[in-house]
Amino acid sequence: MSLGHTLLGLLSYAPMTGYELKRVFDQSINHFWNAQMSQIYRELNNMETHGWLRSEIEKQDAKPDKRIYTITEAGNTAFLKWLEKFPAILHEPVRSDFLVRIFFASQLELPDLLYEIKRFLREQQETLSTLGNTDTVIKNYQQMIKAGTDKAFFWQLTLNMGIKHTKTSIEWAEECIKSIEERVKWQNEYKNTSH
Repeated sequence: MSLGHTLLGLLSYAPMTGYELKRVFDQSINHFWNAQMSQIYRELNNMETHGWLRSEIEKQDAKPDKRIYTITEAGNTAFLKWLEKFPAILHEPVRSDFLVRIFFASQLELPDLLYEIKRFLREQQETLSTLGNTDTVIKNYQQMIKAGTDKAFFWQLTLNMGIKHTKTSIEWAEECIKSIEERVKWQNEYKNTSH
């Protein structure tokens, strides 16, 4: 996925500043794609160089001036071309630093591993709490970009995927915790009976 095309998609809704783009990004796309402010500004500069967007400075009295980005016709064409061309393989490979550590966790103490999985579980529960309030999230997002309800249908599709994925992660973490706790109990009983 291209960050540039994602930003073009957001700008196709309305002109925005870099700060507004980051805020909208964090309120919507962030559950399946994230970006740092520095990455966003770097991408905006690249796209302006390519003629995919233009920017203008808006003077403000009591605040610093702000740069507003607007998608150009060339940018809209590039965005639609990208949007219409789905990749040949739609399932993207998972890259999880966390799961690599779980894979090699035989070299950790079980209580340490248990702590990390419980931490993961709490993170997922917090994410589900945020995603679970989809009506509010979508309404806030619509207000931010001043978009109509027709677009909300498609946002809901991605939010539903995020919710289902998060629920599955919670279920997996709970199963892991139960299995590890049983293993710890078994190890403790084995130590007690072997002495």
